[in-house]
Amino acid sequence: IERCGRTNEGSSDADLTDIEFRDPSDLLRAHPDIREIVCTSTFVKRCLGSALGVRFRAVPGEDRRFTTSYSGKEYLVIVLFSPSPNAVRFIGFDIAEKRRRQYEMTFGHH
Repeated sequence: IERCGRTNEGSSDADLTDIEFRDPSDLLRAHPDIREIVCTSTFVKRCLGSALGVRFRAVPGEDRRFTTSYSGKEYLVIVLFSPSPNAVRFIGFDIAEKRRRQYEMTFGHH
């Protein structure tokens, strides 16, 4: 997202208004070595799909990992658990452990 407003001071994606999308196709064309795209939430993945005009295919046996094709190239798309405090309601109270494992898998940090 290039610019947006909020209807209130909350952190919910649903409170975003007047969303102006940044065109990710320019970035992907300028950097042909990109193979993976990391989204910070499901909302961001939806925005990416809309901006690029693509659909995502779930990677079998992989939670929150997808593939997509754009401009003749395959990309792995990883959707991180949302950093929003509201995510706890949907993910559960063991979110810290789930996030830690996911970040280690994605970024290789221990």
